[in-house]
Amino acid sequence: VLAFLGYLWQRFILRKKIIKVAVQGLREPVYIRNQPADHALFTQLFVQKEYGVAISTPVKRIIDCGANIGLACLYFLRQYPHATITCIEPDAANFLMLQMNTRTAPNVTCLRKAVWNKQESLTIYGQSRGAAGLMLRKADTAIETTVEGVSLDLLIKENEVIDILKIDI
Repeated sequence: VLAFLGYLWQRFILRKKIIKVAVQGLREPVYIRNQPADHALFTQLFVQKEYGVAISTPVKRIIDCGANIGLACLYFLRQYPHATITCIEPDAANFLMLQMNTRTAPNVTCLRKAVWNKQESLTIYGQSRGAAGLMLRKADTAIETTVEGVSLDLLIKENEVIDILKIDI
């Protein structure tokens, strides 16, 4: 109850740009931006528990394609604290939040890359759904702001076993 009241205080009274939320089972607070997409994602994962699927075997390796601000990664860390997680996110603003949310997790690696059909330089050219969705294309020039594309084939080859492959792109 106190955590929820603190959340409401930050969101509606203080109108903070970044809200700190305590989540049961996580030692560190979760940071979300005070915007509808982040609130909806937080609710889907931590309130509605959309990823709450029972897995009977030990989970050691997780790849999170389209990691956004890291909420799915944090959910997985809570469920599988000994798993090694690689988060892939191309958007610079989302990536900063992803790093903030995972900064104390030594078993998490964050890559500012984009899952693509092959390895090549890409450019972000539009926001289709605000911070929750963007569009990519092959970079035409070296001057464009680029992010490296990484193929799913390469990710699979680099990891002997992947227990969970989350693709939200």
